[in-house]
Amino acid sequence: MHKKLFSMVVCIPLFFLAACSSDGQVQNEKGSAPVTENSAVKKSDDVDKTFVTTGYIVKKDEEAILVIPKITKDEITGKNEEELEKLSKEKYEGKGVSFKFDNMNEIDKDTISALQVGQKVTIKHDMHGLSAPAYGGNVLELKIVKE
Repeated sequence: MHKKLFSMVVCIPLFFLAACSSDGQVQNEKGSAPVTENSAVKKSDDVDKTFVTTGYIVKKDEEAILVIPKITKDEITGKNEEELEKLSKEKYEGKGVSFKFDNMNEIDKDTISALQVGQKVTIKHDMHGLSAPAYGGNVLELKIVKE
């Protein structure tokens, strides 16, 4: 009787612990794609743990660029950098991805210097942070989209 009671007291909590642990692992695997409202930020299937962001550059300074996937060409046409910054803060706050120039070691210097506000870009990167704006990590590929 004591053996059955002891085994029930030990086994039942272990069973629940194991079930909760494996459930969390499944959620982690399913949750490995970025949690974001950026529909153009997608986990790339060709290389493990890479992401692709396609959008317009709305801000460029000495340290980084800010790319907003959901902004449209019509919204940025005819606006200066101040107006774009205001639009990005009011309508798209937290929906962009920031890429630091220090993390663009794989990208040709001429390509980096050619980046301008208003350009559409496709960027393959190794991280998608949950901050606002999200941090893109290391840039693996960068293409300026010709429109």
